[in-house]
Amino acid sequence: MGKRGKVVLCLQLPLNKEIPEWQNRPLEALYPLVFFDAIRIQVRDEGTVRNKAVYLALGVRPDDTKEILGLWIEQSEGAKFWLRVMNELKIRSVEDVLIAVVDGLKGFPEAITAVFPDTQVQTCIVHLITGASRMPDPTTDDPLGRVVA
Repeated sequence: MGKRGKVVLCLQLPLNKEIPEWQNRPLEALYPLVFFDAIRIQVRDEGTVRNKAVYLALGVRPDDTKEILGLWIEQSEGAKFWLRVMNELKIRSVEDVLIAVVDGLKGFPEAITAVFPDTQVQTCIVHLITGASRMPDPTTDDPLGRVVA
């Protein structure tokens, strides 16, 4: 093992106990606002660089303080994985999320309301603008595409 590997190992060892404790800590019962999103990153895994998604849940408490509820790493972003995240948050004592801010991922609102049925799901304004700014393809059967052409 090279010097760099030894440094990483020395930094990692003290965290091996703390990370699972943080990931499984009890959460607040109510979050008025939670942002759910994922970012794609490249990770070296067993000598190969792979694309993975880092899922993030950022909660806003009633006193307006922010708390990272969790970080999860998965191969790709999907509604099935988000459903598992929602169930994990419920197990960790979250009883209610008033407003969930999400991207436009298909099935995401259903994953949230399956676990938190009274939650209002709102599309993030940045994702909404990005999606709305895509021009329709006039060569398809999309009626909007024909109008734009």
